[in-house]
Amino acid sequence: MQSDYDDIDALKIDYRAIPRKRITTSSAECLRRKCPFFGRSCFVHGAREQAQRCDVVVTNHSLLFWDTRFEGGLLPPIRYWVVDEAHGAEAEARRAFSLSTSSNEIMTLVKRVTADSASVNVLTRVKRSAQAPEEGQALYDALIAKAETAAGVFSIAAEEFCLSAKDLLVFDQKSRSRGYEWFDLWLNSEIRTSETYQGVRECARSLYNTLEKLIKATRDLVAYAEQMDDTSSAQRELALVALELRELYETLDIIFFHESDNNVYSVRLNRAKGVLDEVFTVQPLDIGKSLNEFLYPETRSVIYASATLSIDGQFDAFNRAVGFNEADESRAEVLKVESSFDFDTNMHIYVPTDIPEPQDPHYLEALESFLIKLHRAQKGSLLTLFTNRREMEQCFGKVQPALKEDNLRLVCQKWGVSVKGLKDDFLKDEHLSLFALKSFWEGFDAPGSTLKGVVIPKLPFGLPTDPLSCERQQRDDRAWAHYSLPSAVIEVKQAVGRLIRTATDKGIVVLADRRLITKYYGKKFLNSLPSKNISYLTCDEIIEDVFLNHGN
Repeated sequence: MQSDYDDIDALKIDYRAIPRKRITTSSAECLRRKCPFFGRSCFVHGAREQAQRCDVVVTNHSLLFWDTRFEGGLLPPIRYWVVDEAHGAEAEARRAFSLSTSSNEIMTLVKRVTADSASVNVLTRVKRSAQAPEEGQALYDALIAKAETAAGVFSIAAEEFCLSAKDLLVFDQKSRSRGYEWFDLWLNSEIRTSETYQGVRECARSLYNTLEKLIKATRDLVAYAEQMDDTSSAQRELALVALELRELYETLDIIFFHESDNNVYSVRLNRAKGVLDEVFTVQPLDIGKSLNEFLYPETRSVIYASATLSIDGQFDAFNRAVGFNEADESRAEVLKVESSFDFDTNMHIYVPTDIPEPQDPHYLEALESFLIKLHRAQKGSLLTLFTNRREMEQCFGKVQPALKEDNLRLVCQKWGVSVKGLKDDFLKDEHLSLFALKSFWEGFDAPGSTLKGVVIPKLPFGLPTDPLSCERQQRDDRAWAHYSLPSAVIEVKQAVGRLIRTATDKGIVVLADRRLITKYYGKKFLNSLPSKNISYLTCDEIIEDVFLNHGN
């Protein structure tokens, strides 16, 4: 986020702790030309207006793919695209082409049309905003009464639907786990034909039907209010609510009543009792098909560029992900450009040969001991990238006190801590070490002496219970090799890429996952790394070598 004076992220505010409504406006709530800040004073619309007059437009993946999904309207018609950092293109495109609705969103809509408080209930404000002409008062009152009645029925149906969604927790095979509040359930064909799901679907049908009546009632009221004085503000709010109701209506239709073999269906369930915050999602199984339908036919060329697109020198996984060579419009050529950095000289990669594998019950204990010794040998400036918050915090609880005795400072990406603040602190103190999660695996630049080593304790394989992975596995016997493995390799390449950001940077990489040696896929990871300077040593041998050759 950007102000006229600085990057707002520089304030180091944890935006997760602030209600989004206080710092954002949805497209449905945007007043557009009726807003006093519309135009150049509005960052969004000002940028779009300027883009229409430009020959070159620079944007992010999210806006590009959202524009693609809605077949234009956000960006000018551009025929030549260069997509940088393209390793993230598939995930961002999938996000843009997905639909979701949550119990929280639904109940918020309920409040906006049924709440007792006039400051919340838009129907109440419309009713109080103006008096209709005498000859039209009866009709006006009738339209309001019809909308209020429809809103009441909608409220009952919405609550029943949100409560019914909790019933799907019966499919939670790890219900006794208290470690995680959320549970992602893949809505496969077996679950969708179950009695429990059919009960949820019936509640969705009732909600769907009440929405249809409420949308008509609100639209009729909006149309009549346009003819009256002093209703512009309330009428505009009601029109926005009608749009949101329509979006919910269409989303329910796609998720529950127009199921497609091209989609993946899931629900995120909250294990907490009494908390209604379930999220239903539908996402495309093959995003390449969507890009072939909506993006490539509208362009003359699309160039995807990134330092981490290849797997063991091949681009097959990426080509498959973005739908290359599936149609005449997506015929692709590949160009591999060698880096100007001397990775073999400046990056030394270590793979411990005697550390237990991650599933071993003694793994964390061995990892903690190894990390303590490694930090002491390196004398700080290490970035350790975890895949699991619980394991990170457990390791931090053991490693940090031990390092403190040696006056070595270690910080951890704890819940609620500003990522921006952690990054700034790390860059300021060249001896500071950091335990971090996903947000540091890519896009984090720490050139020079501030970062002298990257440690990856565990290979970042996705959860096998992830709905998309489950759907792929059901349809493709080699889904793990086609999708999960390439994704993990790319993530490791991105993480390793944090180390060398300039031609003069030097440092070490420690891949503390013994599966790189014991499993067949280990070579895929190692052959994909930028440096071929790889040492296979015991933990003690690594510590000794780091101390002698790389310690500060």
